[in-house]
Amino acid sequence: MQNKKVGVMGLGYVGFPLLSRLVSAGIETVGYDVDEKRIDELRQTPAGSKANITDDALYLSGCDYVIICVPTPVDAEGLPDLSFVRTAMVIIANAVKKGTTICLESTVNPGVTRSIVTSIFPATAPELKLGTDLHIVYSPEREDPTNREYNLGNTPKLVSGLTEACLAKGMALYRELVDVPVPVSSLEVAEAAKCLENAQRLVNISLMNEYKRYTALYDIDIFEVIDAAATKPFGFTKYYPSVGVGGHCIPVDPQYVLADAHSKKVSLPTLARAVETNTLEPHNVFKRIKVAQGNLDKVTILLVGVTYKPNISDTRESASMKLLHLLSQAGAYVTVCDPMLSDEQVRNLPASALPLHALDEPGVVSDFDVVVTTVKHDAINFENLYMQATSIIDTAGIYRKKHNSDKVRRA
Repeated sequence: MQNKKVGVMGLGYVGFPLLSRLVSAGIETVGYDVDEKRIDELRQTPAGSKANITDDALYLSGCDYVIICVPTPVDAEGLPDLSFVRTAMVIIANAVKKGTTICLESTVNPGVTRSIVTSIFPATAPELKLGTDLHIVYSPEREDPTNREYNLGNTPKLVSGLTEACLAKGMALYRELVDVPVPVSSLEVAEAAKCLENAQRLVNISLMNEYKRYTALYDIDIFEVIDAAATKPFGFTKYYPSVGVGGHCIPVDPQYVLADAHSKKVSLPTLARAVETNTLEPHNVFKRIKVAQGNLDKVTILLVGVTYKPNISDTRESASMKLLHLLSQAGAYVTVCDPMLSDEQVRNLPASALPLHALDEPGVVSDFDVVVTTVKHDAINFENLYMQATSIIDTAGIYRKKHNSDKVRRA
């Protein structure tokens, strides 16, 4: 990688850590994004100040590698939206030089990388032959925000190529960035493996949410049941229930697989059921809250946590946000307390908001008819919250050791 320049397209939760890693490895780096506010913010960071952060795609033309880290969401019907990937590929096709290696890290179902590059590049840059003049690599991201054990460097990373020469180019890059690059035989193997990683998690978490409903019939704690089962040293992995799985990957990626399988007239009922279970879980939790609390009309509720997981500000596909809407539609007066949200996110909430410090003020928490806990942020003193609350409905096992008290009920 001596004297090589690398461009990163998309500077979000995947792209910017990747850019930071490139900079720390001493590699000349260009960061491309279309969000001017994001660009200004990143230029002020230590890594951003050492890279060329820009919204001008012409700077990508001098790169030896261009890594694409753009979103792959689903549309309103739950169907794959590959527009960001296609747009990125078109931009690159109009900018790259002979010899460039193009790496896609965004999650896609099998066949997408090959299909997109073979449709775009021959039409846009016919003078450049794929596999010879341009090298195509697929290496799916494995970012896990807030994970204190695994990061980009020490997480094994799948690497695949359109040809053997493409794979070699990809391995040369990722050897500089990760401890264990893992070559696989084709683009499709890497794509399928990434989708399977998240499909497996969705199926297992959905199972735990279903099993939670079963254990409730006996008034036993699902969290204690899971921990008890996990004492078996083989053949069992812990997954915990929640209001529902959120975020950019687990609830989204399986829908790419289902849509692709459906187009080929293949049924995947287990995965389809897991998606359905996850979609319905906020509604199931809402029903349990209604059973526990009774009529919700004009009931004042403090909803603690609306991000999709603890200790982050991301609310994409957040099941807690869906629960917020359901509670509001039922006539409840909902106030949100989530210390991870930015001022802008707070302003855009469909509810009033309570700052973190207000939880410590006498009489504030006790004024609410009920506190509903959904996300266990480290910044929140849940013991103090327990002491001040009149009634708590716990959806996340935060008060699992207090579930037998008169104050705390499970949902």
